[in-house]
Amino acid sequence: MIKQFGRAREAVTVAMALTVIGCATLADSIQSPDVSLAGIKLIEAGLTRQRYDVTLKVQNPNAIPLSVRGLAYRIQLAGEDFAAGETLRSFTIPANGEAEFELSITTDLLSSLSSLQRMIEDRQQVLVYEIGGQLQVDLPFVSAIPFLKAGEVDLMRDLRY
Repeated sequence: MIKQFGRAREAVTVAMALTVIGCATLADSIQSPDVSLAGIKLIEAGLTRQRYDVTLKVQNPNAIPLSVRGLAYRIQLAGEDFAAGETLRSFTIPANGEAEFELSITTDLLSSLSSLQRMIEDRQQVLVYEIGGQLQVDLPFVSAIPFLKAGEVDLMRDLRY
């Protein structure tokens, strides 16, 4: 009886070790999603603040779906800080698929609208952006996946009033 208990304990220990190794391997094999700026919509423009709906496109290069429970972000437009924050809204990105995610962003006149408004007035059609941050995910041994993307957004196509 004592031998059987010892073997059962060894089997449980081996199973737990394999689980930990498997989860650690999963953490190492997760690739960062591609997060890009898909659109900016001006919702409200006041004297002291503006409100935008920003659409992000998130592409998942992994063979497993990513259940996102939150997102921390920083957005620069034309090299200037535009917005930064965190949202706890959850969404799922299918395995080898993509999802769109909307953020509501409030900015103040002096720090963000001036450069964006200047670009619109100068009739610049393409705006360079950079977006970075972390996706908080529900995966064992993986709490956050960082992302960083630079790209261009077409103001005539992607900026809406």
